[in-house]
Amino acid sequence: MDNDNTIKLSPLKVKKRWPLFLRILIIVFLLIVMAVGYSLAYGYYYVQSSVSSFIRPVSRGPEEPVNDVIPSDSNVTGQSWNILLLGSDNDGKYSFPALLTQVMMVVHVDTANNTVTMVSIPRDSWVNVPEVGGVGGMHKIDQAFILGASQHNSFNDGVRLARLTIEKDYGITIDRYAWVGLDGFAQVIDTLGGLDIDVIHPVVDDVYPDDTGKNAHDPFAYKRLYIAPGPQHMNGQEALEYVRSRHADLVGDIGRTQRQQQVLEALKQKLNVGSILANLSQLINDLKGSVYTDLSGARIMGIMAMFMILLLVHSSLW
Repeated sequence: MDNDNTIKLSPLKVKKRWPLFLRILIIVFLLIVMAVGYSLAYGYYYVQSSVSSFIRPVSRGPEEPVNDVIPSDSNVTGQSWNILLLGSDNDGKYSFPALLTQVMMVVHVDTANNTVTMVSIPRDSWVNVPEVGGVGGMHKIDQAFILGASQHNSFNDGVRLARLTIEKDYGITIDRYAWVGLDGFAQVIDTLGGLDIDVIHPVVDDVYPDDTGKNAHDPFAYKRLYIAPGPQHMNGQEALEYVRSRHADLVGDIGRTQRQQQVLEALKQKLNVGSILANLSQLINDLKGSVYTDLSGARIMGIMAMFMILLLVHSSLW
């Protein structure tokens, strides 16, 4: 006989909890995401605010051809453009801004294909420096900047005459410039822990300028420099000596140009994403006062982003 008062209980639903280790893993993952997001946001703000000290616009002089295709922040994406890279020894023999440019390169940036290529111009190239303000004529190309800068003690005039010389003598349109003091270059190498260089042939220079370190206050001191052939681990000072030495090279100034490109290639290998992020603050400090450019802050950030992409996909930079 059925009892109508019987109460039927439904099965008790037990709420399953995720395993403890899984919950810990999720929490750790979320913390990492938050930390990375904060770091990226802070890094972007820090870099953008810091690079403002590097920016030094240089208008085109009346002697320079009008360049209607200079990329702006709005139209640079998807285009190709050229940066004139100037490197100077800011070591005391000359007073800023009247400096020789021991390094002159044209860097071609292709934002459509995310590639960067570089052409070195030997400093001893004998060229016609355009006549501007009573200076000019036949000179080594490393004289173009100092001839322009010396007239009115003007960095901008130095950039203008160097830029005009490249455009007139080589037929290359220059869209932007960047100047680097080589002491900052050496500090960057030290921050990154040095470079591994395979020295192809011995470097013997009996009159190498000994104007750094303990002799920094004697701009006319010299020493005998010897760099043995074979694999070498170089600090910033040694790498600077390797790219600066210009006497007794087996192939003259072309050999020094090749050494400069070799060091830049080694520097590219050292500048991986991890090393940039880990040393971002110090790298920016290393370059303060040693870098000037007319790239805008947005363009510098854009080039850094493209550089990161190139590093991530292992593209060939130079």
